[in-house]
Amino acid sequence: QAPPHKWLLLAIAWELGLIAVLIQLPAVRQAFGITMPPASDIGIIVGLGIIVAVAIEIAKFVFRTKERPSKMAYP
Repeated sequence: QAPPHKWLLLAIAWELGLIAVLIQLPAVRQAFGITMPPASDIGIIVGLGIIVAVAIEIAKFVFRTKERPSKMAYP
């Protein structure tokens, strides 16, 4: 069991923060020519992200249970 990678989590948080700044601050949006996405688009993006995260966790669970021999198989 590997511990969480602190630098990876920090990098993800940093990137999410930068994206939030680009989307939320009007001066930054205007400077980069970014339009505010509608709430429905943000909902779709978040929903798809959650689906992907859940699918990955299910796959990890399935692969981990296949790797471990069942205790019932060896009486």
